[in-house]
Amino acid sequence: MRWLVLMAWVAALTCGASRAEIYGSAYVAKGQCGPNPRAALTTPDGTCAGIAAGPAQGLKMPRLILALDRDTLIITDMAGWGSKKGRVLKATGLNAPVLSITTLLSGLDQVHGLAFGPDGKVYVGETGKISRFAPGSSPVSLEPVVTDLPRDGLHPLTTMIFDAQGALIVNIGAPTDRCELKGPGQDKPQDPCPFLAGTKPRAALWRLTFDKPGGKVVKTEVLATGLRNSMALAVDGASGTVLQAENSADLPGENEPPEEINLIKQNKNYGWPHCVGANQPLLGTIPASRCKAMEPAAVLLPAHAAPLGMLIYRGDTLPGLKGRLVVGYHGYRDNGHRIVSFALPDVLNAKQNALSMPLVSGWQRQKGLRPRGAPVGLAEAADGTLWFVEDKNRTIMAIRADETPGGRSLDMPSPSDKPSQARPMPDGFDTLARDLLSRKCAACHVEMRDKDPAKSWGRIVDAGWAEPGPLRQTKLIASMLGDQGHKPMPPPLGLKADAAARKLIEDFLGRNP
Repeated sequence: MRWLVLMAWVAALTCGASRAEIYGSAYVAKGQCGPNPRAALTTPDGTCAGIAAGPAQGLKMPRLILALDRDTLIITDMAGWGSKKGRVLKATGLNAPVLSITTLLSGLDQVHGLAFGPDGKVYVGETGKISRFAPGSSPVSLEPVVTDLPRDGLHPLTTMIFDAQGALIVNIGAPTDRCELKGPGQDKPQDPCPFLAGTKPRAALWRLTFDKPGGKVVKTEVLATGLRNSMALAVDGASGTVLQAENSADLPGENEPPEEINLIKQNKNYGWPHCVGANQPLLGTIPASRCKAMEPAAVLLPAHAAPLGMLIYRGDTLPGLKGRLVVGYHGYRDNGHRIVSFALPDVLNAKQNALSMPLVSGWQRQKGLRPRGAPVGLAEAADGTLWFVEDKNRTIMAIRADETPGGRSLDMPSPSDKPSQARPMPDGFDTLARDLLSRKCAACHVEMRDKDPAKSWGRIVDAGWAEPGPLRQTKLIASMLGDQGHKPMPPPLGLKADAAARKLIEDFLGRNP
């Protein structure tokens, strides 16, 4: 009897140890990912996601990450939304079980942006200013670069990147969500929007030119406008194209408006606050004809995905990823909390409905296993490891090549990563998808873009468009017909007055009584 009690006690200790949270985070280890504890996340075959640091290493709110050399990362940690709390951190030991983290700078004002300059210095963005430091200096001190950036409003964080000519491209976020006035009932954009006027407009990208690498800023010009909040920027080295990921207006609906990837061109207006996605009016506030003058999105992303990090992967280490555009979705809604990649030619050729491939998914919250994902900054190290940080979960993680047989994660993918079997595909859906949804709906709703009707149907079900019950009463059909109290889709009137669309819908319903 005593032996049985002892065995039970040992088993309890063992099980308890297996459930230990990794480095003070809410993740529980599921094996190894290289030198790091492995997170229970879905990654492509031959890869895995490991946790290299967490709250136990002093992380508070890491936002962006920069691979400085083969064994050093630089991280900005806001430590919260209050002023003078931010830090710049250095992490070493990239092939150790846990990173060694030290503080280089502290007392910074909502520190966020990071960029490695052509002068070999690290550029740091705080609210209202950009500074730089020499990474090898001791002690580390900041040298001001520009100190008069806008610092008020809803989007004060500074993000920046150097372009192919050595100029610094800087995000100047919109002061409000959609240029609305304050107060009840004032949710429609002002027309014209005053924030876009003048020589220093907001909701824009500014271009700062230096007299020499590491020198003074001698010219500040507007690169592009109509960009609500450019938290993720990348530059294609081959073409010199600047890519921007747009965080669109924060509307309550789950599936509108789309986020965007934009190809930035000099002096172009990308539509904020009136036009979104494929040059569509936001909230129907201006005629559609006016949106045609705006620069359309190159690629449409899911609504509320919140793309906060982006890079072009150049390494050979992670299978199938070389030359692809990697984008992190920070959003807490169903379309967020994942990392995906796009074929770079699809992006550069403005293939609006370009399909993404999941890189890290299955990231929904599961108590005792993992938190909901919250990826922000991304960085590629010299060995091809892809590093990223999570602000809400206070982690630094690494996507590594995985030599474990099978390679796949130890948990089920999230619902939107595989077709749902909750409701079988109705008869005739292939025709409806091809002739109606792809033409009228897919521009804004990523779940309706897949050319495989079975996969498209599965994603439509998982996104809540086809709940159990009569097809006519589902959100998918009722919103297009403007019935059952659903918001008409596409806005503002739906398809009720479109005779051809109505016939397609009725034929579909007739085949599925």
